[in-house]
Amino acid sequence: MTSGLAIALARRETRRVSVWLLVPIVSYYVSFIDVIFYNYDRFMLPVCLILAIFGGLALAELTAPGERRAWRLGLAGCAFAYTFLYAGAVDYLMIDDSRYHVERWLRANIGAAQIVGTSGDREYVPTLSGFIHDDVPDLETLKRVHPAYMLLNADYGHAVPHDSDWGRLIAGLEHQTAGYTLVARFREPLPWAWLPRMHHDLTGPRRERLVFTTVRNINPTIEVFAPAGK
Repeated sequence: MTSGLAIALARRETRRVSVWLLVPIVSYYVSFIDVIFYNYDRFMLPVCLILAIFGGLALAELTAPGERRAWRLGLAGCAFAYTFLYAGAVDYLMIDDSRYHVERWLRANIGAAQIVGTSGDREYVPTLSGFIHDDVPDLETLKRVHPAYMLLNADYGHAVPHDSDWGRLIAGLEHQTAGYTLVARFREPLPWAWLPRMHHDLTGPRRERLVFTTVRNINPTIEVFAPAGK
């Protein structure tokens, strides 16, 4: 996209159209993204749609008839293969998401009448359909409910303020000072994590407190805690 934009701006016959195509991108960011002060990945789809036009121009130049066309076609093929693996990582990790593995593990390890505790937004933890489960927002509730297993989205937990009730619960679980010990941890690896410049939130550790993309919520690190001595 960047090279296509450079080509379009460098040519007199395409420069004017290119500038006009950039106007909606700038106005969209200034009048919407910069106003609401947050940005989900899907919010950038209109920008990507316009930039794809410049990407198409770069691809046309790369595959145009001329000298060394075979090499240029090979380079274009490599670019498509890289893009396929890069984008396909999202689909693969969503299909093999750690939360599905947690549910299967619970079915094999929990009794019918036992309670599973969760904390935080439900969309970031396993669905727990068919299980008895309860929301555990703080240490006091943990002691009262005393679930057989307590689930924690460790990635999401890193962004929680430490001085909040929820933050103290997370610290108690992870430092094993709340009467619970870690018995299992789930996060499925990506088979092609070796791909250069792979998205950090898909393959690397997620310990940052500031979250910049919802890609971080795919295949989260789910920790399972059980009462100490169980």
